[in-house]
Amino acid sequence: MDIVTLLLAKKYADQLVRGKGAIAGKSAYEIAQENGYTGTVTEWLQSLKGEPGPAGSAAPAIEHKKGDYDIEKITVNDDNGNPILKEDGQPINVLEYMNQFISRNSNEIREPKQIMTTDGDAVLSPNTFYKWDNAITLNITLEKPDSDTILQKYHFMFNSGTKPTKLTLPSDVKTPQDFIIEANKIYDISIVENCLSYQVWNNI
Repeated sequence: MDIVTLLLAKKYADQLVRGKGAIAGKSAYEIAQENGYTGTVTEWLQSLKGEPGPAGSAAPAIEHKKGDYDIEKITVNDDNGNPILKEDGQPINVLEYMNQFISRNSNEIREPKQIMTTDGDAVLSPNTFYKWDNAITLNITLEKPDSDTILQKYHFMFNSGTKPTKLTLPSDVKTPQDFIIEANKIYDISIVENCLSYQVWNNI
């Protein structure tokens, strides 16, 4: 191959890389003109739109019979798919479960408050808040709840003075390993499912 052929081949290759040697294709409008279309581009674009099709048929009506979704007949299952049972051994329905949930949460939010004027022996009712301003000794007993299906929370607060409050709890209450009563502290204690949790602040 001579030098002239090489130079021409290189020039042609450069044009292809830069797009100069590419051949532009015809548009759909140009092809339509070649096949006899005489209108403008705008008219041709409008001609591509078809006429509206017929309206679709209406969806069939579904008749719901009374009781199909009766929340007093639909039972509630646990995470394993087993029915949740009431105290009488019967499956709990949606309405009963909702009422229990509302009651449980209402008790947590709206705890009646009892201001205690004397320390010593104290019987705590569930879902009631008790407060002692100063307590030398507290011998706590937990009142047995009326129902096992509603969350029971025992909640009390006391100030521990210059000497630590002597706190006695039922033997089956589980306490954290770091739980200790110190002097000049304010304690907020909750017991749920026999497990104690607490918060503490300085009282000086």
